[in-house]
Amino acid sequence: MRILADENVDRPIVAWLRSQGHDVIETATTTPGDADEAIIARSREEGRILLTFDRDIGRILQSDRRPHPGVVFLRLGGTGEELWDTFKRVWPRVEPIATNHFVTVRNRQVRSRPLPMQLET
Repeated sequence: MRILADENVDRPIVAWLRSQGHDVIETATTTPGDADEAIIARSREEGRILLTFDRDIGRILQSDRRPHPGVVFLRLGGTGEELWDTFKRVWPRVEPIATNHFVTVRNRQVRSRPLPMQLET
C-alpha cells in the first residue's frame, strides 16, 4: 500500500508500516509544515492513502467532495509504546478497507465510509 504519513504520525508507526512492506512517505521529512490542503492534494496526486491524526482533514474532504485514494484518521488513545501497540493491533482491520474510504480508527472501533471515486471515462 502507498501511504502518505502526516507529520503528526509517530515515526515508530511509519517504521512498522515499512517493515510490513508498505511504501510510506513522511511529510515530516519531505514537506514539514505543509498546509492540510497541500497534504490532501499530494496524497491525491501520488495516489497515496493519507494517514493522520488531524481532525481538519475530514472536514476539508467533506466539503471538497473530489475523489481521494483514502484516509486513515487515527483517534487512538495512549502514548508511546501503548499507542504503537494499539496501532499494530488494529491495522489488520484497517488495511483491507482503507482504499477509497475515510476510515476512523479508535482503540476499540474501526469505522469506514466511502469517499467519492473517480468516474471511468
